[in-house]
Amino acid sequence: ELKHSRVTMLATAGWLVNSAGVFFPGDLTHGTKFSDLGSKPLEAWAAVPFAGKFQILLFAGCVEFFSEVKKPHYMKGGPMGLQCDPLGIYENMTPEMRKTR
Repeated sequence: ELKHSRVTMLATAGWLVNSAGVFFPGDLTHGTKFSDLGSKPLEAWAAVPFAGKFQILLFAGCVEFFSEVKKPHYMKGGPMGLQCDPLGIYENMTPEMRKTR
């Protein structure tokens, strides 16, 4: 649940940033700038070339696969996949607090 909620939050943030007209600098492909895709997220996704969509989905699939094959699995007491804890909050938690997180 935690992993999927983080993905959902990132997707929502990306949708809002794109809708606000904020784009990556530079080119998506040779001759196509990120700003050329437009500020409507569904139309922007449709304008991305197939190779770009394939790279995005392949990267997400690799992250998911490698987080699932890690032993011990996070559902069996292992660490959660990609942790982002810049404030060090998770390190200071007791084992009981980590289980409820």
